[in-house]
Amino acid sequence: MKLPAIVIYPLAAAAAIFLGRVELRSDDAGIEALLILVVSFALGSLYPRGAWRMALIIGSAIPLADLLARRNTGPLLALFTLGIAMAASLAGAAIRKTRLS
Repeated sequence: MKLPAIVIYPLAAAAAIFLGRVELRSDDAGIEALLILVVSFALGSLYPRGAWRMALIIGSAIPLADLLARRNTGPLLALFTLGIAMAASLAGAAIRKTRLS
């Protein structure tokens, strides 16, 4: 199933807002990491051409939510969430491309 970018980007934005809300309401980092992993993998496999863009959108959700809530979490959290999102999104894109080939 090939979805156009006009459907994927609002879906990614909605997922990023959801992840930001989960970050502000939860103390469990494991659940947040799992959600980043699952959402990034799904978006990367739905839109493999823009997998790195999906990772940027999803990976920046939690640090951006912390910044807007005026929490001082530091750059390490941003690198960690971006790394998880990038790995999962590119893995989803790779699996999708090898499955279709």
